[in-house]
Amino acid sequence: MSIESASKLKSLLNINMGLKTKIQIFIVVTSLITIIPILIYFQLKSSSSMVTMAKDQLVSLREISKKRIELYFENSTKFTAGISKNRLVESMFIALEGSFFSDGFTVGQDLDIMTQAYNKAEAEYGPRTKSIIDSYNFDNMMLVTTGGQIIFNVKNDQQHQFLGKNLISGSLSQTALAKCFKDAKDTTDQSATFFADFQYYQSTDAVASFICTKHLSEFDHLSEGIKAGDFIGIIITQINISYINSILMERSGMGESGQIYLVGSDGKLRSDMFVNQDQYNVFKSFQNNILITSSSQSNAINGKTSIHEIKNINEKPVISAYTPLVIMGQTWALIVEKNTSEIMSPVYTILRQIIVNAAIVLIVVMIIAYFFGKSIIDPILRVSKTLNKSSKELSIASEELNDASNKLSSSSNQQAAATQESVAAMQEMASMINQTAEFSHKSKDISDIVKNMTGEGDKIMRNMVDSMSDINKENENMRGMVDVIKDISKKTTVINDIVFKTQLLSFNASIEAARAGQHGKGFAVVAEEVGKLANMSGNASREIYTLLENSQKKVNEAVKSTEETVKRGQDVTNKAQAIFRQIADNISLINEQIQRIVEATNEQNKGVQQTETALKQLDDAAKGNSEVAVKAQNNSNHLQKAKDELNAIVNTLNNIILGHTRLTNDTSIENEISITPNSSYVDPQLLDGIVAKKDSLNDDDFEKMV
Repeated sequence: MSIESASKLKSLLNINMGLKTKIQIFIVVTSLITIIPILIYFQLKSSSSMVTMAKDQLVSLREISKKRIELYFENSTKFTAGISKNRLVESMFIALEGSFFSDGFTVGQDLDIMTQAYNKAEAEYGPRTKSIIDSYNFDNMMLVTTGGQIIFNVKNDQQHQFLGKNLISGSLSQTALAKCFKDAKDTTDQSATFFADFQYYQSTDAVASFICTKHLSEFDHLSEGIKAGDFIGIIITQINISYINSILMERSGMGESGQIYLVGSDGKLRSDMFVNQDQYNVFKSFQNNILITSSSQSNAINGKTSIHEIKNINEKPVISAYTPLVIMGQTWALIVEKNTSEIMSPVYTILRQIIVNAAIVLIVVMIIAYFFGKSIIDPILRVSKTLNKSSKELSIASEELNDASNKLSSSSNQQAAATQESVAAMQEMASMINQTAEFSHKSKDISDIVKNMTGEGDKIMRNMVDSMSDINKENENMRGMVDVIKDISKKTTVINDIVFKTQLLSFNASIEAARAGQHGKGFAVVAEEVGKLANMSGNASREIYTLLENSQKKVNEAVKSTEETVKRGQDVTNKAQAIFRQIADNISLINEQIQRIVEATNEQNKGVQQTETALKQLDDAAKGNSEVAVKAQNNSNHLQKAKDELNAIVNTLNNIILGHTRLTNDTSIENEISITPNSSYVDPQLLDGIVAKKDSLNDDDFEKMV
């Protein structure tokens, strides 16, 4: 086996499959390894034997057919020579030639000689000669005079296809028949026969072949001028193509595609083919010039005898046996052939039957392999399922233990952290309680001070009420100022009237000065200045009026605002006095509460100290729980590892049985198992310590912690 084949086989064996499948495949492959070589051997051996047997059969048929054809032509030659010595033929020559010349015919051209005399002679000699040629398997017989005139034809020749034709100068003078006649006429061998090979004759629209021989007179016919031994004519017999076909069409051992046929040196058929006979026959081969050219034909024409495989004229593979056939100087090829597919058909049929039987056997083997593999694998599979179930249960328990360990560890850590935070909080609370007690004492002192200050504030409020009364009095004085401003405003109005009138007088004076002309210029200047002063007085008067008006508004607003402010101040002062009185009362109550807070703070300080002691004990218990959780976590990890290793073993077993992977050479169950002994052991002293610490915390301690 080559390296590449070994590599492919190894790759094939590495395919992921179950053990049962491998067993089944092994049995099936073993069966195939047994069956396939047998089939191949049978195919090769039977094919070789069948081809050899077919070749032997074809060779046998070739030789038999050759002998029969040779015998036919040998007999035909003998029979033709025998007919030439028949006295009946001599009588026919004398009678028919006499009637020919008596009817006034002369030789040298094609004639219609079917006269009354001929019909009489034909009626006398026709049935007898027809019986002779039928007994000798000839197709026809003709008598030809020494001048080449055909004077008798056994076949009824109403259309003058041969009868009356002249072979020397007539329409048939260039045919093989004419040459055969000439050769027979010219020969010095009185017993010689000559052969006219197959040729298409247009006059008969048929293919024909003939044998010619010279006829010598046996007796003297002095009235005709013939002596014994004189050459009186040529006897021509026609080869029976149908008889040749009947010899070659023998179907014994030929099947559907086997055939025997003759081919001339010109490539034209000398017998009909069995396959596609309508296309490949003697008549169409000559009429349409259909040539059969193959290596078998050329080899046989060249004198070779053999058998080989070729493609026939229809381009189908055949086994062809060939041999040369020499007929009276003409070489033909006798070919026997049969389709290779038909020769191998029995082999294929038997092979198909063997394959079907092998398939049935293989199916039976597969069924047996299935139940055999099932009987081996099912017990192992049940064990595997049990292990798988145990592995799953172990996996669930491991996961639950792992989760519980994680939760216990997390809770212990949280509890320890919370306990430490609670201790710190208690310490801070104790510090705050001490500060609260200290602040309570200070608050009492401050409360006393505030009480004294409240009394002082009450006195100040009373003084403020008195000041508000004084402000009201001053406000009344401001109202009197408003009246004075009103009087000034009235006087300003009078000034404005005077200014207006002064302006009118100044304007009138200017008019009069203008009328006075040159004399009134000085007066006009005075009038103008008076007008300016009047304007200035008017402006000042208006400004004063405006100022007084604004002052009056502001004074009114101030008075009004002061009244409102004083009123609000009186209300606030009254409320402040009431509040100071309430503050004084509340401060007394605060002093009492502060005294109680001081007492409660002292009690809380004692409780915090007890709670701090309980939290320290709880912290110790939490640390113990944490240690237990760590060990439980370690045990859970060991259990998880053991579970994983068991799963690996179960998976490996399942994969070996069911497929999907393969166990490598360096893997073993011993290497898979690495569980540490007593890995799930928990120290009982640790548990006892945890229980003892838990029991040391009574219910009161937990209530105080809450």
